[in-house]
Amino acid sequence: MDFYVGLGLSLRQTKRALKLAYNVSPSAQTIQNWTVSLAHRLGPKIKDLDLPLSGIVAVDETYIKVKGSWHYLFTAIDGKNGCIIAQHLSKHRDAKGAITILKRIIDQYQGQDFVLVSDMAPIYRAAVHAAKAFLKTDVDHNRLKDFLLMMIIQMRFTDPIKTSLSVSLAPIKLITSVIKALVPLMVLLLI
Repeated sequence: MDFYVGLGLSLRQTKRALKLAYNVSPSAQTIQNWTVSLAHRLGPKIKDLDLPLSGIVAVDETYIKVKGSWHYLFTAIDGKNGCIIAQHLSKHRDAKGAITILKRIIDQYQGQDFVLVSDMAPIYRAAVHAAKAFLKTDVDHNRLKDFLLMMIIQMRFTDPIKTSLSVSLAPIKLITSVIKALVPLMVLLLI
């Protein structure tokens, strides 16, 4: 599981890694079956975990195929440590899906303040407005570009060594790699 899920290797790469590391060679289908079995066993327990929340939540959606039909997978990730806070699978990219994912984030934070970072799509603006109106929650909503610029400025004043853009983009690259590695597992949990 460390090779396939944790490192985001393909099934064939995982098969080769297991052969090199442990001198065992299960088939790719066996590795996939292990993943499905683990997902079904861990699924109910994941909701009970205390997630380390940093106060920064990055939200985005991606278009994926589930059982032959296309859906949007809304994902909320902690902006500092990269753990997945909430996910929602929807047939449409609409305000209803954005409101659902925002409600799950608010429930996870249990009244604590957080900063929501997104691409400022109209669906997220509508979700933040709905949260203020109906959930009585004030959400600080920032655009991804503005948030990255703010991080770069803060890094220049706090640590002059870390001024390069590549260092500033490291958390975003981590979030992207975590999503790519965990989407197959999370889709299995949602099915």
